[in-house]
Amino acid sequence: MSDLLSLSLGFAALFIASLLLSYGFTRLVRRRQVPAPAPGAVLRLRAESGVYRARFVGETPEGWAFSAPLSRDAYVPLRIGEDLLIEAGFASGVMTFRTQLVARFNDTHVMVAQIPRTVFKRERREAPRVAASSAILVEGEGAQLVDVSSCGVRFKADRNYKRGDRIKLEIPEWEAPVFGWILETEAAGTRVRFEEELSGFLELFPQK
Repeated sequence: MSDLLSLSLGFAALFIASLLLSYGFTRLVRRRQVPAPAPGAVLRLRAESGVYRARFVGETPEGWAFSAPLSRDAYVPLRIGEDLLIEAGFASGVMTFRTQLVARFNDTHVMVAQIPRTVFKRERREAPRVAASSAILVEGEGAQLVDVSSCGVRFKADRNYKRGDRIKLEIPEWEAPVFGWILETEAAGTRVRFEEELSGFLELFPQK
């Protein structure tokens, strides 16, 4: 009887171990399959209390880490367990996902969100580009346009900008400041993706 009981317990332990192993493997595969934002990418967070901006820090064992959002020069006290809708830009579009806040570190002003089950990607077709040579201001510093489109611009400047930086551009042909994020910096110039497509912007730069 004791041998039968021991055998039954052994099978039960083996069954439970296999379930745990399968669960862990499934979570590992899921983590690897879900694409994370690029380090330094600008995030748009929609929480219960409002819409904020943050910057993606990286992946951790607990989840995806991002900088604590600011509002009026004060850190926003998001709650543990609060539902978040997050948008992050990438080279050819925007990724969107829903998640929950799982940790908050007040000393480093870093927050951690649960790795989402699904990330939705919205690709943006590359808009036509035309050459341009206007002098502009980027974060108040002088720069020179190289080409433009309705979704973004390329410019040259003395300063090096990091991928994911959110910047303000002042373009003489456009009546208001334009905001966007840095896609990349290369020999041909720095590429910027506008936060919103500017209808009619391209028509301000007719080709000769």
